[in-house]
Amino acid sequence: MKHINLGITSLVAALLIFNGAAFAQQKSEEAKEMKQDKKEMKADMEAMKEERKAEMEAMREEHKAEMMQRKEEHKAEMQERKEERKYEKEEHKLEKEKRKHDKKDRKEKWKAEKEKRKAEMKEKRQSLKDKKDDSDDDSDDDDNNDGNNIS
Repeated sequence: MKHINLGITSLVAALLIFNGAAFAQQKSEEAKEMKQDKKEMKADMEAMKEERKAEMEAMREEHKAEMMQRKEEHKAEMQERKEERKYEKEEHKLEKEKRKHDKKDRKEKWKAEKEKRKAEMKEKRQSLKDKKDDSDDDSDDDDNNDGNNIS
């Protein structure tokens, strides 16, 4: 019986050792798989991190490009406004100059008309004076003739 017990014990021991070795090997394989999964997960995380980083960089570049475009548009708009103000100022200056010349022309025309009226009035006065002188001369002659007749 001892022999059977020993056989059973050694058989149980062999089974335990075999199961222990199999269990250890299974645990070792599971640990390797876990390490591999962890490495893959880490690589995936790193890839996602790099992808996000690239996306963020692309977004930054896009934003930068948009800002540069806006800046250029604003600069062009400001330049356009500046040119517009310059032309408006020049136009205003020309209008002012035109008004000045128009005023000067009106003044000269008014002076010419005034001189013309003055000359006409002088001529009229002279004509009236001449008529008066003529009529006075005629009256003087009449007076003188009357006086001659009386004397």
